[in-house]
Amino acid sequence: MSVPTSGRTPTAAAEIYIQAGIEDKARRLVKELGARLEPEPRAYAKIIEGRIARKKSRVNEAISAYTEAQKFVDTWLGRLFLAEAYLKSKYFTEAHSELDICMKRRGEAASVFLNDIPSYRYFPQVYYYLGRVQEGLKSPKAAESYQTFLKIKEKDEGDPLVADARRRLSAKQIS
Repeated sequence: MSVPTSGRTPTAAAEIYIQAGIEDKARRLVKELGARLEPEPRAYAKIIEGRIARKKSRVNEAISAYTEAQKFVDTWLGRLFLAEAYLKSKYFTEAHSELDICMKRRGEAASVFLNDIPSYRYFPQVYYYLGRVQEGLKSPKAAESYQTFLKIKEKDEGDPLVADARRRLSAKQIS
């Protein structure tokens, strides 16, 4: 198998494989990317390892993989996934720190895969995860973050994060 190049990125392809339960193909990407000399493919390999671990609820392994990925290349996507893993482990302060960096570097979300094909699809998740982190930290700003997320994603009814943000706002779990 060769690494996707034009139009498809290895991380996006791996995400599809992982969600479809075809983990062996994602692992082949990890092996191929990890064997390369350049730092970007090696970072992608670690990010994919993290996604595989996260899918299996091995959050500590995911955190380790995402942290290692950042040592190769400090990527916006790696920070977003690291924040999500920290949130899952209830490390709210660490998650907030990663999300704060994502917000400050929001322009990088348009070239999240380090290629010339712009994509901004991951950026709205920053507001959702920021709301979750703020909720965990008992911050009153959580509602504002959820509302911003929902405003961006108002037409995306199939997104489970949209449903969860709406539920959290309507249940008044946020002070």
